[in-house]
Amino acid sequence: AKYAGKVQSICEEVERELPKLAEPHYRLGRMLRAQMLDDEALAEQDKAVAKEPAYAPARYERVVLLSRLHRRRIRDLLGQAWRDEGARLAAEGGRVRAAQAVRPPDMKAIEARDATAKELLKRIQADLGGLKEGLSAAERLCAAGTGAWVSGDSARAASQFEAAISKEP
Repeated sequence: AKYAGKVQSICEEVERELPKLAEPHYRLGRMLRAQMLDDEALAEQDKAVAKEPAYAPARYERVVLLSRLHRRRIRDLLGQAWRDEGARLAAEGGRVRAAQAVRPPDMKAIEARDATAKELLKRIQADLGGLKEGLSAAERLCAAGTGAWVSGDSARAASQFEAAISKEP
């Protein structure tokens, strides 16, 4: 945060001088993500990709940011499903005779019904598909691992991340 204002002013200056360049938006977005300002960071990465659709670093950053948003959305939906289940049990008089009376929410079914979660996944997949060049082998593996993680394939995600770490420890 110490240099955030300076970085922002430098990025804005470069943008004024080179308005078609994606990198200033990418750099500013990276700084905003480091400050946990995900919405603002995503807006900067969107601007970078709008200027240079093949700019892999910005697409990769969007995968990371969209994955965070997706996970947050799923967490919120899952929390609501558990609250709904608690309300159902309370409406039945709160008598739970066996563990079978509690119906755990089906995360995949919840995700499949939610338009926002589906749209986030669609955007993540589009960005992953757009990562052709401009990333190191380790970064490509991290991107693939992130895509697997968001899709719920933890084993594949772990192997992708492990492979990335072995390439660039």
